Parts: sequence; C-alpha cells; structure tokens
Amino acid sequence: MPGRETNRGKLDTDRRRFLMGTGAGALAVGMAGCTGGDDDETDTPTGESTPTETATPEPVDEGEDVPRGGTLTVGLSQPPKGLNPLSTSSSYSWMILDHFMSYGTALDPVTYEVQPSAYADWTVENVESGEPDIYFNVREGLTFTDGEDFGIDDVLFSYNYIMDQEPGRYLSTVDPISEASEADNDWDVHLSMEKPIGTWDSSQLQLPLLPKHRWESVDSFEQKTPGEDGELVGLGWAADLSQFESDTSAAVNLRNDGEYPLTNLQWIEDHDNLRSGGPFLDTIQFRFYQSEATMNQDLLDGALDTYYGSVSVSQIDQVREDNRIGLVQGQDDGISYFAYNLRRTPFDDILFRQALNMLWDEIYWTQRLQRDLVHDGDFVLPPGYAAIRPETHADADLLTDPATDAYNFREDSPGVPSYEGIRSFLENGTPITGESGTFVGQDYPGALQDVSASVNEPLHDYSFGEVKSDVLKEEGVDKELYVNGQTIPEILGRPVTYLMYPPETSPELTQADENWSQNMIQLGIPVEREVQTFNSLIGRVYAQEDFDLYHMGWSNMSAFGTSTLYGLFHSDNADDHREEQTDTLLNNPMGYGVFDYAGDDERISSARTEMDSEKRNSMVAQSLEKIYLDSPYMVFGYDKVQWPANTTDFAGFLQGIAAPGSSNLSSHFYNVHQQE
Repeated sequence: MPGRETNRGKLDTDRRRFLMGTGAGALAVGMAGCTGGDDDETDTPTGESTPTETATPEPVDEGEDVPRGGTLTVGLSQPPKGLNPLSTSSSYSWMILDHFMSYGTALDPVTYEVQPSAYADWTVENVESGEPDIYFNVREGLTFTDGEDFGIDDVLFSYNYIMDQEPGRYLSTVDPISEASEADNDWDVHLSMEKPIGTWDSSQLQLPLLPKHRWESVDSFEQKTPGEDGELVGLGWAADLSQFESDTSAAVNLRNDGEYPLTNLQWIEDHDNLRSGGPFLDTIQFRFYQSEATMNQDLLDGALDTYYGSVSVSQIDQVREDNRIGLVQGQDDGISYFAYNLRRTPFDDILFRQALNMLWDEIYWTQRLQRDLVHDGDFVLPPGYAAIRPETHADADLLTDPATDAYNFREDSPGVPSYEGIRSFLENGTPITGESGTFVGQDYPGALQDVSASVNEPLHDYSFGEVKSDVLKEEGVDKELYVNGQTIPEILGRPVTYLMYPPETSPELTQADENWSQNMIQLGIPVEREVQTFNSLIGRVYAQEDFDLYHMGWSNMSAFGTSTLYGLFHSDNADDHREEQTDTLLNNPMGYGVFDYAGDDERISSARTEMDSEKRNSMVAQSLEKIYLDSPYMVFGYDKVQWPANTTDFAGFLQGIAAPGSSNLSSHFYNVHQQE
C-alpha cells in the first residue's frame, strides 16, 4: 500500500490504492481506496445519527511558546515493507520515511498550494514549444540527517540516478525529463522536458533528494536496504532511526532544537494553521500490528497515542467514551462508489444508469447505516479538493447545490421508491444531460458549467410487461423491464449480477446492497448478488472486466485532479475488448472513453498538459461534471473522517484537513507538541 508520496498529483501503480469501500475496512492492492468515516459526539445509540459539521483548521498563535520534548506513540496496522524510498510502496513504510525525506517543493496540507522547500524558487519557460524548460534554485544551508551538507551536486545526482535506474515508483515522473543539468544562466538547475506536464511543480520538483555520498556506490537501487543496515539518511526533520525491528516496532528521533530550516520557511511562519519551528517532539515511536482490532484496543488501553487510519462506525462509541482520546475531524481524500460496465446492455445506456442511481436510498445509507458519518456523494473527487470541484467554478455551495443532487433517491414515501415515476423516466427516454428540467418529480436546474452528457438520448427502448424472470416471480413482482423487447436475462443469459463483499467484512454496506437490490427487483429488474472476496473481486473487475456492477472505494486521490481523471476515466487505461482481452490490471474497467456514448478523453488529455493552473482547474471541474452526467460511477459517499489522537497529553493536531490520519498524517509530526 503506497505511502504519502510527495507527488500527490499523480496516480501511478506505485501510488494507487483501492479499498473495499466505506465500512468495510482497508485493504490495499497497489491502486487506491477509501475507508469508513466517523463523528465526535457522545452517547449516540447504534443506528441513530448525530449531525456533524465539517471542522475547519484552527489558527495557531506563533507568538506562543510550546513545550519541546516527549514521545508520541503511533500504531500501524501492518509492518512496513522495507525502508527504501525508491522501491517501497507501503504506506506504513512511508510513515517512517516521511520523517527522513524532503523535496524541492511542498504541498500546503490545508490549501494544497505548492510551496517552497529545498528549492527556493522556480520557473518554467518555452511552454509553447511543447518542450518546456524548468529552472530552479537550490536552497542553501541544508544538511542531511547525518550532518553532511546538501547542495546542487546532490540534486543533480538524484535526478540522474533515478532517471538511469528507472524505479517504477517514479518512472512517470522522470519519463518526461530528457536531461537534468546545471543551468547555464542565473538559475542553479535546468530540467529539459520532452513534453508539458501540467502539475510539474508538484511532480518533477518533488523527486526524492538522495544524499550522493550514500547512494553513488549503489549499482542498483533495489540493493539498498535502509533500516536493516542501520543507514537511513535524508533531508527530513528526523535526527536518526534509533530503533527498527521490521516486524514489531521502530523509533525516529527528531531534530527538535527549533533550527530545522524547512519548517522555519516564511510561508509556514505566515500560515494561519501551521506552526513554524518544529518538530517539537523528541521521538516518534511506532508499533506494528497484525490486527486493527488489537491496535484499537491498545489505543483504548493507553498503549498508543494515535494510529494510522480513522475510526470505524463500529468503534466510534468506544473511542468517544475514552476521555484521553479526542477525534480530529478531517475531510475525505477519496470516494465510495458503484461502477457500471459500459460494455454490456443495458449498462451501456445513460438512461438506465441514471434510473439505477435514483433507486439508491442515500438517506438510509448516510443517516441510518452510517449515522451521519458520511456525506452523500456526487462528483468523482471529494469536496476537500474544492479548487477543482464544479461548485467552486460556478460560485455554488459544495455538496448542497441542486445541480449536485440530480440522482437523489426518488421516493413516494420515506424509504419507498417512486417505482411508477422511474418506470416512466425509462419509458419516456429523456435522460439528464445538463439541460434544466423536471425528472421523476424533482427539478434539476441544469449543469453548473457549460458541459453536457456525451449523448442526449438513450441507446435502447424500455417498456414494462409480463414477468418472466424467476427472481422477480419469487419476490411477487408484477412487472418486468424489457429492453428493446427483451428481458435482461434474455440479453445477458442471466439476471443482473451485483458483485459484493462477504457480509461479515462490511455489514452496513451489505444492508445498503440488499436495500438497493430490492429496489431494483421491485422496479422490475432481476438482480442477483454474488459474494466475492476482495482479492477475487480485484481480478474479476480490473483484469477480466467481468461484471455488471460492483462497489469499491478510492483513497489518496489527486488534489489536482488530472492524474485521477486520466487514471480512472481515460480510455488509455481501459481494455476495449475489441481485440484479445488482456489480463493487465487497468483502472478503468467500466470502459469509459472507449465508446462514443460515454467519455471525455480529449478534455482529460488537455488538462494533463495544461500548465496554467486556473485553466487546468476549470478543465478538471468540467470533466468532473460531465462524468457525473454520464454516470459510469455513482459516488455514494465521502467520509467525515475522524482520526483518534491523545489530545489530553498532546496538542497541535490539524483539524479539517484531508485524510489527517493517513495520507496527511506526517503533516502532524512537525506540528504536534506536548500540552503545556
């Protein structure tokens, strides 16, 4: 499972994670994912909801002295998989490596703006030529954790070593660089690019900076075993790795004398929510577990101060009752979603997909099952990334504008779908395309931006008639859906197959699955749920594309949007099945972009190479809304993340940021300090 790599703007095989979805726990397979979210009220009976307001980052008083010293004990639910920064993709490894690694630029954990770090300033020239030139200056006065000076030679060595070695984790970052050399002008370093990269300042300028004196004798990066050989050296705020037992624990001593240059930069001093002068702790102690349940119990027993992840719905009452532990609220950095296979009839039809969306009871999910610990979903990037969301570009309210609720549950009474209304929606053949109108009794104001769905009419004709399918007969349904005069089992050779996880792994989601499936059945769509283990689901969906619909989640998505859109929704990352099917794991199993009736390849490709951030953000926002209208995904939730931490003994935790206990956990390590 990948860690918090500095380049959050890319979504490569090293960086991606997919997980089993909200409430199901986290399991990584080298792609992307999401987990359950929680709240911070107390004494909430199971099954009832407690309204939650999204936290915002709290201001800090830079004039206030804070204590230095102390040890923060952090739990990891799995041991790290090595400490080689060029090879490991384990997020648990990166919880340790983040203390040792610093980069040319940094991402503000609150705003996601690119800020200076080891590079003092930078620029790009000759963009119009198609082969841009990137220049930057290297900050003076920095030292590695072993006390050796850092300089231009280390930077040039890092780029050229990684370009020569081609570690998979950074291949897409260095691939567009044709040469890294000392600049022949007033700048220190020159990167010659083969093509424009829109997020160059958060990708090409965030390559790991390696100490030349430690790496130049390493013939192959895979030979390096930092930690095991006692040698873990970088430019970060760590002082040293004082202990490392690969299966049980590790300890990182910190440079906490207040003199570490990269946490005393002007942008941090001026920041409303970050504190300069860190780190303030003496040591971060890590404990490795094989069980999340054991780790959570150790937190409650006082053996841990916090852990990697967030509190699940099933655990939150216990955590709330612990006076030592507070819940740090945060934003989701991912989504929970259903996906449709656009290669199969009738899932290839926008009208059918939108009708299924209207049968999902978001109130039952968010309030009853998740106790208001999740937001109802809409676009395929979370609301924490507001700069690239459609609402921001239309001066609309995040999550609540009517244009984000086009597929709200259509009900005749609480929990009872408007079956006749949805049947009429299918029979009348008018999908939601971005034009204003009334659809199944709900007004839709039109798209927030100048975008429309890929098609403005359905691919198939729909009607309802005699029940033929055994699934519907067994449920006493009196009407069956016909597609171009055929029932779905006559088209597919079977009922719709809905792939789901074993109920014991995700009980709340299983209940929601059953509710949605029953709504489809009562409408006249024969559905059978098929239980799959997570690992078997990965192969069936991402390698074989053998599914009708399934649910899953993504986490650690791109704050800039371009890599996420390209990785998940561009036809380059889909198997079109027009020739021999491949067994390669591809992140676009739906086939979005492969067919004329659903895709946005051109805009996604243009956004990837757009180096003007405002233009790029606008293009991303437009693509998000078009994907929403086309509905290859139905996003059903964003977690209201609750990260447990010992707020009795420690302060300085960052409220309101994305993924405070996972992809942004390391942001706390130079801010957290002992209570006065």
